[in-house]
Amino acid sequence: MTEQSSTRRRTILAAGTALAAGVAGCTGVLGGGADGEVTKNELEGDIEVLDHEIENARLGGTNSVRADVTVTNNTDEATTVDASAKFYDGDDVLIARAGLSGSRSVPHDQDVEVHASAPGRVADVARYELQLIDPWTG
Repeated sequence: MTEQSSTRRRTILAAGTALAAGVAGCTGVLGGGADGEVTKNELEGDIEVLDHEIENARLGGTNSVRADVTVTNNTDEATTVDASAKFYDGDDVLIARAGLSGSRSVPHDQDVEVHASAPGRVADVARYELQLIDPWTG
């Protein structure tokens, strides 16, 4: 690859990345400015939270806010996890609660996304709390 075509390719990739980030920021799919934290992890040590965010989703024709939690399994065998979330507005009032999402198997040494959704919009959420639950103990 010549230096000129390499430079052009980098310019196109950078422009595409900036455009995608701008579009995502305008639509709120990246979670806006909401602060989030994991307030409970019943599988701590076995299941490690790598990342989490919220995004807008449509579930059954309803506008929803969905918490996406990326976890990894640090054990030598598959482990099952479930997630729930609470969403708060700018006045710290609970505006939505996402019940347990359904058990999700996390294979040994792999990353998996776990989701919890509730009616609402990301733009209304200032803060969210996540809980990871061991479905076999509760």
